[in-house]
Amino acid sequence: SEYPRGTRGGAATGRQTAATMPLRRVVLLFAAANSKIVFPRSAPRGYNTFDTYDSQSLNTSAATALAEAMAAQLLPSGYEYFALDAGWDRTDDTQHLDAWGRPVAAPRYDLPKLASTVRGLGLKLGLWTIRGVHVDAVAKKLPVYGMEQYTLDQLVDQGSPGGGPNGSCLWKDTWLGVNMSHPAAQRYYQSRVDLLVEAYGVEFIKADCMMCAPCYADEIYAFSTAVEARPDENIVLSYSPGGGNTAEDGAWVASERLGSMYRIVTDFHGGWYGGGSLQQSLFIQGNFSNAGLAGANGTWPDPDMLPIKSTYWNQSQEQDDRGATIMTAWTLSGAPLIYGGDLPADARTIAYLTNPTALDIHARAERSNGVLRYYTGNCTCTGDVTGCTIPKAYFPAEPCVAAWAAPVGEDAALALFNLGENATSAELDLARLGAFSSNITLAEVWTGATVGTFASDAVLEVPLEGVIKLWPAGRLQVSCTMQQPLNSPVKTNVCRPKLF
Repeated sequence: SEYPRGTRGGAATGRQTAATMPLRRVVLLFAAANSKIVFPRSAPRGYNTFDTYDSQSLNTSAATALAEAMAAQLLPSGYEYFALDAGWDRTDDTQHLDAWGRPVAAPRYDLPKLASTVRGLGLKLGLWTIRGVHVDAVAKKLPVYGMEQYTLDQLVDQGSPGGGPNGSCLWKDTWLGVNMSHPAAQRYYQSRVDLLVEAYGVEFIKADCMMCAPCYADEIYAFSTAVEARPDENIVLSYSPGGGNTAEDGAWVASERLGSMYRIVTDFHGGWYGGGSLQQSLFIQGNFSNAGLAGANGTWPDPDMLPIKSTYWNQSQEQDDRGATIMTAWTLSGAPLIYGGDLPADARTIAYLTNPTALDIHARAERSNGVLRYYTGNCTCTGDVTGCTIPKAYFPAEPCVAAWAAPVGEDAALALFNLGENATSAELDLARLGAFSSNITLAEVWTGATVGTFASDAVLEVPLEGVIKLWPAGRLQVSCTMQQPLNSPVKTNVCRPKLF
């Protein structure tokens, strides 16, 4: 089913229970196999500079050093896309444009050389780009490449589909929207994609200020059409940002096969509370998963980059545990694994990113029925399906716990996420989990420790803001994490399963 083009569905904001949020399933069939957009069987893995390195502070030499470190540490585990985020086409406030108003590399970059080097390392180069036409190109009335009888000022959207005047990007208002009814509009976007591929050799494109529930639907169609029109290349196409998107929006991307991956949250930097938080992300990932969208038609919901890095660890037990929770969720949900931390990476970060058992789950888990099995406890939250959060000062007697599970070959993976604000216990309901036998032996991926053997009436302690992610012993061990409650004695970082 097609999302109405150029429109955006509004959702009421109110108080509801996360366990009763609408979770719609979609069943989609694969289209022809000759697409230029890559629709992978498992979510892409790679690296993006945004979280740690400003692309304006990098140059060819510095980017090459990052790519070399990535190839040495991450490529053997399937991380193959090396992407420069925003800034490669700017110097301070100067946007570099060619004679047709298309963004081009700043003088400090030799992108053809970088692409060749990256490819020689066994990696694939990715670049960030953005929707629209730049105000400088509009002011200069630069011509449209290939249709020079038209100028870029004639293409500017006169409406405000996303709320910004002239279709401008809300957080980058120097880029104005394109009126796709203009006869040169598609030619403009085709020339943008052609430049990225032909001049710079990209094999991954992050198209930003596009995916907003989706208020810029016509320009998404245009950009996807431009990628599909390429003669030979196979390109991973990633749409962002993602705040406000619903599972219905994801179904639109999947049914139309518009991109390889698409953001489902706003920028995520590792925080726990409020908008853009991990707590919110877990609710959203559960909704998208149970709508059957993980891998639907080869498209992948994207909860944003992995922000873990050397400065993440050993700051507090809370920070350490949250890193384990992040890796656990992205692994089981099948999210794109796009690392955003230091290169070279520290040993602890590498251990998370390259854990072979976790990556096996990431690649092989069966998610067609979703991974969210049930919620227990009090899951009252504020917001709606696009961004529900539990208030920081809310301490119900039985906090909200989300149970995720998925078959992996003959085995299965399990995660219990404490979404509340105090430690709790949660019943291990094997019948509702659906992927386990009546008695299971559980172990942890990240530590390798066996936890125990349990029947359906088992109760496991779930730490504050923590997660227990487990696997039948000897096969999968994902994590058991403890979170220090506010104003409470220090707890040790152990899992203590208990039985009735």
